[in-house]
Amino acid sequence: MSDTIDDLEATESSKCESCHLPGTIGCDCENLYCEGCFPGHLKRRPKHKRLEPQIAQSLDLEAAKIDISQDIAKGTFFKKVWRKITGFSVSSEDHAQALERDEVSKWFGFYSSNVDGNTKKVLIETSRLRDLLSESLHHKTGSPAIQYPGFVSFVGKTVRSMVCLASENDLEKFEGYQIPVQKAVTGVSAIRSTTGEVNIYLDPQSYGTADPMFFVDCEGPGGVNPLAKDIQMNWFERSDSGTREYPIEGKMDNATATKSLYPKLLYIFSDVICYVTASIDWIDIAYNLLEFSEAGALNTINQTFPPALIIVLNNNTSATSWASSDHPEDFTNEILSLLDDALARNEILNAKVKNAGVDSLTEFLRRSYSRIQFHPIPPWDQENPVITFQQLRKLLICIKIGAEHCRNQRARSQTLFNTAQMVKVLDVAFHHVSKNNDQPFDLGQCRRSLPMPESMASNISTYLGQTLKRDQHHKRGITSKFDAAMDFLTISILKHTMRAKEKILVTQYIYHKDIKEACETAVRGYLENHMECNFTKTCIRKHGDFIEEDTIECVVTKEGHSQGHRTILGRLLVDGEFEHGIFNESKFVTTIQQKITGLVKKLNEKSVSNPNTWLSIINDEHKKQIRKLRDLGAYPDGLRRGGDENASDRHLKWILNSRAKDFDGSIREIEHRPFRSARFCYGCIFGRSEYRLPCDHLICSSCLKEKDREHEAFVVLKECVICGANEGRGWPVIISINPELTGPRILSLDGGGVRGIIGLRTLERLESLTGLELPIGGITALGVGVQGLAARDCLEKFKTICRTGFVNKFGTRTFGLKYIMRRLRGSVYFQKNFKDAVMKEFGGNQIDVFGLTNHCRVAVTTLLYGNQSSRLIANYHRGDGEKYLESIAFIWDAACCTFAAPIYFPPMAYRGDGDCGDGGLKTNNPVSLAYGESKHIWGEESRPDIILSIGSGSSAQTAPEPEAISTLSPVLETLFRNMITTMDGESEWNSFYSAQTPDIQRRSHRINIQLQDSKEPEFDDYGKIEEVDSEAKSYRADYQFSSSLWAPVLQTAARGASDNAIKIQADTLVASMYFFVLDSLTFVKEAETKKIIIQGRIKCRLLPQENRPFDLLFGKTSHFEAGGVRFEKGSQPDGPADFSVPIEFDHPFDETPIRIDVKLENSYWYLTTISGFPMSLEALEEHFRVKTMGAYEPRSIIDPNAKGELVVARRETTSTGNLQISQIRKVNEEWLGQFEIYTRNLLRSVLRTFGDRAAFSNDPESYIVELE
Repeated sequence: MSDTIDDLEATESSKCESCHLPGTIGCDCENLYCEGCFPGHLKRRPKHKRLEPQIAQSLDLEAAKIDISQDIAKGTFFKKVWRKITGFSVSSEDHAQALERDEVSKWFGFYSSNVDGNTKKVLIETSRLRDLLSESLHHKTGSPAIQYPGFVSFVGKTVRSMVCLASENDLEKFEGYQIPVQKAVTGVSAIRSTTGEVNIYLDPQSYGTADPMFFVDCEGPGGVNPLAKDIQMNWFERSDSGTREYPIEGKMDNATATKSLYPKLLYIFSDVICYVTASIDWIDIAYNLLEFSEAGALNTINQTFPPALIIVLNNNTSATSWASSDHPEDFTNEILSLLDDALARNEILNAKVKNAGVDSLTEFLRRSYSRIQFHPIPPWDQENPVITFQQLRKLLICIKIGAEHCRNQRARSQTLFNTAQMVKVLDVAFHHVSKNNDQPFDLGQCRRSLPMPESMASNISTYLGQTLKRDQHHKRGITSKFDAAMDFLTISILKHTMRAKEKILVTQYIYHKDIKEACETAVRGYLENHMECNFTKTCIRKHGDFIEEDTIECVVTKEGHSQGHRTILGRLLVDGEFEHGIFNESKFVTTIQQKITGLVKKLNEKSVSNPNTWLSIINDEHKKQIRKLRDLGAYPDGLRRGGDENASDRHLKWILNSRAKDFDGSIREIEHRPFRSARFCYGCIFGRSEYRLPCDHLICSSCLKEKDREHEAFVVLKECVICGANEGRGWPVIISINPELTGPRILSLDGGGVRGIIGLRTLERLESLTGLELPIGGITALGVGVQGLAARDCLEKFKTICRTGFVNKFGTRTFGLKYIMRRLRGSVYFQKNFKDAVMKEFGGNQIDVFGLTNHCRVAVTTLLYGNQSSRLIANYHRGDGEKYLESIAFIWDAACCTFAAPIYFPPMAYRGDGDCGDGGLKTNNPVSLAYGESKHIWGEESRPDIILSIGSGSSAQTAPEPEAISTLSPVLETLFRNMITTMDGESEWNSFYSAQTPDIQRRSHRINIQLQDSKEPEFDDYGKIEEVDSEAKSYRADYQFSSSLWAPVLQTAARGASDNAIKIQADTLVASMYFFVLDSLTFVKEAETKKIIIQGRIKCRLLPQENRPFDLLFGKTSHFEAGGVRFEKGSQPDGPADFSVPIEFDHPFDETPIRIDVKLENSYWYLTTISGFPMSLEALEEHFRVKTMGAYEPRSIIDPNAKGELVVARRETTSTGNLQISQIRKVNEEWLGQFEIYTRNLLRSVLRTFGDRAAFSNDPESYIVELE
């Protein structure tokens, strides 16, 4: 915690044994406990007894009283507070003005309307909290970037003023911030409740710290007909300011919302709940507490630590005598006894308590809250205010104790959410309660759906949680699932090992330290957070003479079991500790190791020496185990008809395609379907999800590439790896992949608002000049890359969006009114109109940002307003809460985020991650980001074929600053000014280019037109779209040739005319459609000369269905050249998959690059290399080593009984199952001609694996490696 409570300073010896907060209660076991933990200690140790407190009180009440008396004596503190308390509570007229000012404090509430017979019922959440959270992150210098917000909810007749909960030093901080409006004391307003909905206020003492606290104000059951309803008329109409609407399902009205809907939400996120009453009608208090707690506690499960409850008796004369009690715990128990007595005399209340599974209100409250305290506050007495102020100060301390206790416990169980996580949790919670059904909100499931750092342990833990959960539709039992889950995990670990370059098939290498630790961590995570309690209860129901037995199960996890055994509806079954059942950590880890050892022995007994044979056996075992998981209901079965996941999937797709109002909810439904939204691949557990199949399940690139390969450039997937689906639309799936020896092609598009038309026109020209009728790849990237649209189609869509989506608010573009109207209206344009335009053009019913369906990986940049950091929304990354935002989203959603520049558009609330804006505020030219992503995806050693950066135009002068730029926050204003001055992207390009090696520089190019106007167009100057589009159509620049043989484009003759840079970039892209398949490398020594003979085939990466583009490509191709030899393209085959040009050439054994060029028609004076070239001899050798060892030699194996020798040869199995040593020369006679190349690379790989432990024999006949 960032703040400390001065009144609570205590030594280690005076702290609670359980939570380490200040302890006040001594036990005969010689330990000290706080008020919240001692009841739990007695439950566990019922024979223990309470002793007289070793410390009279952690709160120095006398000191507090003296401090307050001194404050009052000075006069200043009292006058300030009294003015705050009474200032708005004089008359109905003054009260109405206060409520009008307080409307901005509205957080959420129920709203209904009826227009033309159409009833609209929604739960509305304003941007109030999100704005406060965002501002807190940069409230002052030094405000931490990661904060953990907390909430104190006041329910009922709010404490006379929350301002009294601040110290004198913090009192002035309330100036400029909203504070709760107090109940009127005169006029008709005095007989009605005040706010009605739920308001939220900041705590000035903690705002901007690591632990900002917020005060939530809710009228509770009495707020049915609030005064605010007549005065606050605009909060539910602020749709253009981040307000979110959650459609209410079922019956709902104001009374029901205040009694059930609001309490559910308050209970979910509060650290402390202060129930405030002015009455001592015990039946009334008992009834309201029971109603509120029942709505909250019984509708929330797997809450690792419930909130604290403080019952505040406010402004009652009886509180004067009670406030002097020296034993608040005893006093609380006395009040609870009074409530129990009152409840026992009321049959209705008593029945409600019994229905909750307990015998008394006290027992119910103690199950529902982590601690309970009764706190009296006497009426205000201007003549003697000491006792009142003292009680308010003590209330603040009690709140901080309860909040800190709760937050400490939640932090230990990883359920203390930071700002970004809290926004997501609240978003999910609002959606859940709006469904208005009987299902409780599962905080455990919500927690698991949050983006977490990816790791082997988290993947395995989530996999176990999914496969081992109980399922009523499959009766074989959890034991069968356990065996099947362990078998599949074993085969997945083995597959993970076989994907490594050095494949060593022994248990010690497969189940190595990192894997073992990951499994142990995963099992602990599963047991704590995923595995449900094993407790069951049999209930007998009689229907006449018929007796029915029903088994009810506890559905709570270990972390959320503090409230006893509970049903799926949240009802208490019985008190008791979590029951593990037959599983424990030791059994998991031992089972995995035993199964790996057994599988390795089984493979060795096959006497196979070819790793491809191993892989075949492993893949067959993999299919067998995944079928078993389907049969047990742990995995979906796409071949089964009936009540399986596919039935609900089809229903969900129907929703997506028919009911726009359900989009937001449907996304959340998808999020809770793990096989279609997982961050890891359920096909192998260790890969990251990337590819989306027609059945909507997700797999990783490794699982895709491990399928039977018919071609080097694409994969034909005949069935889903996960569910086995193989029929219907989309099957079989043909997916393009990068062949070996090829490089990625990187396209970076600058932002710039309406100037994006320049980049689109440049792309359209590139498409046209390639002549292949194929798409080349902000809004542009999503359309071109994700949806596979041609640039010419995106051009028209972009123009339509600018024409129909830029609808300005009144006066915001009017000369003379711009500044004041933009300041008043918050933005120039309506967000809704822009969003509707994007939705219409890019398909409102498609959730397809995440999940590759073609080869193109796309990421768009956006700025997260909360901490002003650049983030990516990518179709190849699910989101991690850090660099990548959530990408299960609509295309229009992501497009709006990357386009929402401040001043012009309000922030875009995106998927619970917070408010987002134009990514150009930090990275208007994302070329560095694009190159960095390619390294992340394809590895640090990958070399791109081309890096093409396309700008949005440049002029001598930057665009003028827009009106009202000063209305932005200082941080945003600085970012916006910087974006304007760097809109042409040239400075970012120069920085990127100068930082690269000469090899990358030769592959990096930028196209950015020079605009004729002396000033660049403004971000929203859509009137100039046609003008700049025309300039982009006619733009021409000369290509700068390089004389280096390493350059992809090589000039071969004097130029006959100037060369259009766009034309040559188009030819580079055309040439990259060809790639090389290496068949052999042969070392030849002639006299004093050494050379390499290279044999292989030139092939085409177009897909089988792309016959028309292939016809055009074949027609554009003249011939190929390599090693000074010309190779003809031959006769045209039936399709791209059949294209193959055999080539053989030699290359000197030196450092010169290997070139394989294609000569295209109309490229008279230059050659262009095919994909992956020019290439070094060393890189080609390394590729050949991996390829040949994969075909003939299954990498190195340690024989445990071979006395330290390392086999670098063929595997042969003895009768005992051990591996026998063979010399490398006996493996295959074909290797003799390549012996020098092979052994040099082989021994290099051995050194990488075993480091200094390896020593090599000088005998060139054996090359047996001995381990020291």
